[in-house]
Amino acid sequence: MIVVDELRTHSRIKPEARRFGTRWCHLMVMPATPEQPLTDTDIEELHAFAVRLGLKRAYFQDHPNIAFRHYDLVPSKRRVAVSLGAKEVSSKEWALSLPMNRQIVPPIEAMPAPEQMRLLLPEGNS
Repeated sequence: MIVVDELRTHSRIKPEARRFGTRWCHLMVMPATPEQPLTDTDIEELHAFAVRLGLKRAYFQDHPNIAFRHYDLVPSKRRVAVSLGAKEVSSKEWALSLPMNRQIVPPIEAMPAPEQMRLLLPEGNS
């Protein structure tokens, strides 16, 4: 299912994107059921929907520093996405639909030691 989350105002935007404003949301795909992982077919459905919105494939956010695969939308594109059938969901609703996010926090003994935590962070965030 293709979904859009709520619009948010962002203060840290790449210079080349500032001309589009500071309010953005995400165009994403939600698993059919919480037990199912996203498939390549789901991602292809997302790409096909993005084409209908006039988005370039190059706009797809799918790199190692991104927590989830998505397209960024400005308010006008969000309105079009909803008119084309994208379901409006909260970020929390979308996140809880993912199998990895439905798990309870692991027991403390399964958590990495504090000195190992910085190894899990992307560079520049330690």
